[in-house]
Amino acid sequence: MIDDFNQSVIFDNRFPVDRVNGCTLKQLEQSLIGARHWSQWGDNVKNNYDNPTEQFVDEPFNNWQD
Repeated sequence: MIDDFNQSVIFDNRFPVDRVNGCTLKQLEQSLIGARHWSQWGDNVKNNYDNPTEQFVDEPFNNWQD
């Protein structure tokens, strides 16, 4: 979510799809505030920050369950 490198393309889908980029560590950290579940963290990332790739935020979060 920080880098612009989608590992699944380079490594033949052996890595999770990660088309999100441009998030800062501070944004990810701040998005944890108030999140009681994994999916809430992703929702906070989408709702609290403007990012041109935010439509893809659910992709990396969907690789793991609450």
